[in-house]
Amino acid sequence: MIAASTAATSSSNTSTTCSCTTITAAATAVVASITTLLLLVLQLLLLLLLLLLLLQQQLLQLLLLKLEGVVLRVLQLLLLLLLLLLLLLLPTTTTT
Repeated sequence: MIAASTAATSSSNTSTTCSCTTITAAATAVVASITTLLLLVLQLLLLLLLLLLLLQQQLLQLLLLKLEGVVLRVLQLLLLLLLLLLLLLLPTTTTT
C-alpha cells in the first residue's frame, strides 16, 4: 500500500515537472519571438534613418527649405548621432 502511494506521488511530481518545463519552454519561445520582432523593427527604423541621412540634402531641396550651412550641418550631426544611438541599441548577436 505504501509502495503504491509512493509511486503515485512520484508520478504526480514527474507530471508537474514536465508541465512546468513545457510552460517554461513555451514562455521562452514567446519572449524570443517578441525580441526578434523588436529587433526587426529597430533594424527597419535604422535603415529608414540611413536612407533619410543619405537623401537629406535632396529632400530639403525638394521641400524648398533654404537652410544656411550651419543649420544643415547641425541637422546632419543630429541625424548621425541618432544613427549611432540606434546602432548601439542593436545587440551584436540574435537568438533563434
